Amino acid sequence: MTRLLRASAVLLASVVLTSCAARSVSINELKADPGRYQNKSVSVTGTVTTAFGASIVPVGMYTIQDGTGEINVLARERGTPT
Repeated sequence: MTRLLRASAVLLASVVLTSCAARSVSINELKADPGRYQNKSVSVTGTVTTAFGASIVPVGMYTIQDGTGEINVLARERGTPT
């Protein structure tokens, strides 16, 4: 019984953690239906083609391309987005 309970707890924890993770989407998907992703965390994988930041401003501006499109990202911190 303890073994079944432990296995159930591990399964439940993995489902909860997976559902909280940011979903990876293409830039084309974001641009085609932005309302679907409003107030949700998403992950984009691509190449940073332009980066801008100044030492007096604590944010960074990046242009990212992923082969399906291009998007500008304003990051809360300077440095390469992760």
